[in-house]
Parts: sequence; structure tokens; C-alpha cells
Amino acid sequence: MSTHDADARPAVRHRPWAVVTAGAVATVMSAPGQTAAISVFTDPLISELGISRHALSTSYLIGTLAGASAMPLIGRALDRFGIGRVMAVVAAVFGGTLMALSLVSGIVGLTAGFIGIRLAGQGALGLAASTAVAVHVTHRRGLALGLTSAVGSAGISLAP
Repeated sequence: MSTHDADARPAVRHRPWAVVTAGAVATVMSAPGQTAAISVFTDPLISELGISRHALSTSYLIGTLAGASAMPLIGRALDRFGIGRVMAVVAAVFGGTLMALSLVSGIVGLTAGFIGIRLAGQGALGLAASTAVAVHVTHRRGLALGLTSAVGSAGISLAP
């Protein structure tokens, strides 16, 4: 184990359920980037922006595909810079994107916003949360990941 690897695993590994709890909370916090939460705004977006349902769906598709295509880069950043640093940057980008979405006035801005929330919220935040659990929990890892996913999914379902 190199010095860098030792630094990547802080003393938290002795309290695995704290990591599971933090991972579940981070997963719940990704709710604004999840389809269940975004779908609530379908009709208001169509009427406020004066766009068709087809245009909204296409914008969302582009946002989802573009956001997903960046996940390998997020994974590489997690490995290189550590979970805590990447999660802090992702949270800042996600929050900024959500605030910027409140200023959207057309389909181009909406698509850019969808890219941001699907990349940062649905993708990167979820990836960082599950990676944190997978890295820091060494005993009963499957149970820990299952609990993180179950609690996170339950929390997301409450968002709308």
C-alpha cells in the first residue's frame, strides 16, 4: 500500500455505519437531479418556456446522455483526488447549477441545466456516495451498499 493509498482511507473505516449514513444522505441529496423530482416540473416548464413536450424530452435526453458520458472522468477524479474533495466540488457545481436553472428562459439554457444536474446530481454525487461506502466499509460491504441504496432511494422517492 503506497502513501497515497493510506491517505485515501482515513480512520473512518473503524466506524462503517457513519460512512453508510453519510452515503445514504448524499444519495438523498441527489434528488433534484433525479427523474422523479424533475418530472414534477414538466408541465410548468412547458408552459413557462413555451416549448413542446417533445422539445423538453429531447432536452432531458441530451442532458442525461451528456451527463452520463462524463462519469468515467468523475471516477478518475475520485481515484486521483479522493472522495471528499471531489464530493465538495460536485456539491458546489450541483448547487450552482440548481440556482442557475432558476434563471433559464429558453431551451438552450434548459438543456445546459439538465446536463449540469444530471452530471453533478444524478451521476457524480451518486457515484461518490457509493464509492465512499465501497472504499471505507470492509466488513459486510454488500449489506452496507444495499442499505445505502435502499435508504437513498427511499429518500429520493419522498422528494417530489
